[in-house]
Amino acid sequence: MLTLKNSNKIKKLEDNFWIELDIQGHYEDINSKEELEILEQLKNNSWEDVVAQRFADKHPWLYSIIIDRGRSLFLDFLPTKKGGNYLDVGSGWGQIAIPLSRQGNVFCLDITVSRLKILREIARQEKSVLNYVCGNFCTFPFDDNQFDAVVFNGTLEWIALGLPGKTIWQVQQESLQKTFNILSPGGYVYIGIENSLGLKYLFGAPDDHTCLPYLSFLNEEKARSLYAKSVPNKPLPAKTWSLVEYKKMLTDAGLDVVEIYGCFPDYKLIRQMIPLNEINAMLSAGGLPYPEHSGTSGKRLETNEHLDAAYRLLAKNNIAEYFCPSFGIIARKPE
Repeated sequence: MLTLKNSNKIKKLEDNFWIELDIQGHYEDINSKEELEILEQLKNNSWEDVVAQRFADKHPWLYSIIIDRGRSLFLDFLPTKKGGNYLDVGSGWGQIAIPLSRQGNVFCLDITVSRLKILREIARQEKSVLNYVCGNFCTFPFDDNQFDAVVFNGTLEWIALGLPGKTIWQVQQESLQKTFNILSPGGYVYIGIENSLGLKYLFGAPDDHTCLPYLSFLNEEKARSLYAKSVPNKPLPAKTWSLVEYKKMLTDAGLDVVEIYGCFPDYKLIRQMIPLNEINAMLSAGGLPYPEHSGTSGKRLETNEHLDAAYRLLAKNNIAEYFCPSFGIIARKPE
């Protein structure tokens, strides 16, 4: 059961569907019109067929992200309990929410009603029972101490979008503090996110969120300036950080870091999750385990041979863990 703080800004559509009034956004991958078209198609077709027809040829990278089972591989590492309450922030197409629902009650938070209705139809076809929350994580009035785990899989970096007046760092920090509050004592948070110091970004691969090279490792002020030159009159949409910065953000929110994994080739389509304390040995012995790709298109990078050589050398110096492409981070609220 979802419990909320007193608020007149929440409307309950159904027993398992809540909407935060005046707080709705939109996705960049597909527009509102296409969402409605997909919803109509799902009435008479399997969701796999609809997604394949829509995206397999025209948007193969999006198609891979939607259907690839590697996206939810981290659930094998996340401590869960049967019958627990789980919040999936930015639930998208349900790649996390549906398998997680086998463990307990999953609340899917997203920014459009249409996207949640698409997810509801996918869940119906998959015979999964989910709960739906339309709104913004930062402003939705969740009550405290009610979730056994909160998942930010590719969403914490975007969390400040549409919330002007603060830096991205500030909004992310406040979001983790809110996560601390709504977690039950002993509850977990999982964050799947890029490493701003990922070796491929240092080699010139474009930032996954802005498509600009040599941006991810800049501080926020300089990243804003670079983005403004390329996309005038629009705010920097997202920001990622380094390993040390993620640890600081979590500990400042009162959360204990349990384990951090290096995700290869990245957290979006995980093939291997390696604990950071094993990264140097793994890379020294075998080099780069999977070819790396652009996070904006999925295209294999031309620099993989050089990346492999650089990773091996970093591993010899016992610092390769700082340059993983992505992290899978598990932290915990103390009991």
